[in-house]
Amino acid sequence: MSRSDRVIDGVRVSFSGPQSLPLAVVTRGDPAFDGSRSLFTVTLHNESDRERRLPLDEIGRSIVRVYGNPATRAEAIDNRSAPPRAVGIVEALPPGATRDVQVPFAYPASIATMEHGVAQLRFCVRWESGWLRSASYPSGAVDWNPSFELCGDVRIVQ
Repeated sequence: MSRSDRVIDGVRVSFSGPQSLPLAVVTRGDPAFDGSRSLFTVTLHNESDRERRLPLDEIGRSIVRVYGNPATRAEAIDNRSAPPRAVGIVEALPPGATRDVQVPFAYPASIATMEHGVAQLRFCVRWESGWLRSASYPSGAVDWNPSFELCGDVRIVQ
């Protein structure tokens, strides 16, 4: 997958991961399954000249994974998330600093179409600013919480 990124309010948000994955590695129950090989990364890099305060823990817990089949336009959305913390954690991101969030890829067999041993899929990560549980944070504690969606193409090979 080529790296996908954009700058939002002074922070570069990037999405990167494998361009190709073996079917066995991403199929739960297969002896060759290896979740660590199918991890993708959302990287936040502060390109502004001031510290940003963001809800990185909550973004990491609540990011939605969207899988698409470009050939059929079928889509599968995985919005399962870890339980939120009772009190929101604010992370300071100084100028020039970078933080990563790991995102697991879960093979969407229901929408994947294998042709000649290859399935082409579109994999996206989505965060909506409105998902932030504002009541869990002190007023003004978070100053960076924009919505974003980044996508890339992944080949699944048999």
